[in-house]
Amino acid sequence: MAKKSNKTQVSHKEEQYRKEFDLEKDELQKFLFDSTEAFVQKKITDEFLDHENEKVLLLGGRVIDLSEIKRNLDSYFSEQATVYQKRFPQSFYDEIYRLNKWPIPKNKTMRKYVVGRYTNEIIYMRFTDEGLKKLQLLNPYGQMFMRSYKHFQFLTDEGKIMLDQFIYEATECMMECTTWYEFRLKYGQKYSLNVQLDLFEDQ
Repeated sequence: MAKKSNKTQVSHKEEQYRKEFDLEKDELQKFLFDSTEAFVQKKITDEFLDHENEKVLLLGGRVIDLSEIKRNLDSYFSEQATVYQKRFPQSFYDEIYRLNKWPIPKNKTMRKYVVGRYTNEIIYMRFTDEGLKKLQLLNPYGQMFMRSYKHFQFLTDEGKIMLDQFIYEATECMMECTTWYEFRLKYGQKYSLNVQLDLFEDQ
């Protein structure tokens, strides 16, 4: 009975330790997210900076803001897929690999699955969360969890102009950084995107 009691005590201690560890991890993660959000909120409380941060200067010289994007989402999307034409330069993907310290594959068309998620977060989320969800509805998964088209094939000419601008800005920001963490923090703050730090995600 004594041995069984000791095992029960050890098991209880291990369970208690695991709960305390999980709690500390959750508290640390919450602190990091709250700190980042507070920093962003402080940055955008100034009326002038808030207005300037929402502006998007397109390559054609036209200036729009996030409120305009939200109002005119339908004008950026097409119900039918357009003809495929490459829009993402290789430099965009090379920078993602560099910042994550991944070896660039010989076959550059074969990319890590997570690159697609990153592209959604740093490029298509620039059309707002509603815009990304609309693209995902227009371009659902087919067989083998593969989409039949690229998201940008459901963009109108105006939407593609904005996409090119977003790709340029993301690539430019990546080139200024040395780690993926630094880029996500800097890019998220600059363009008012949700910052997902992924500090506890397995590499």
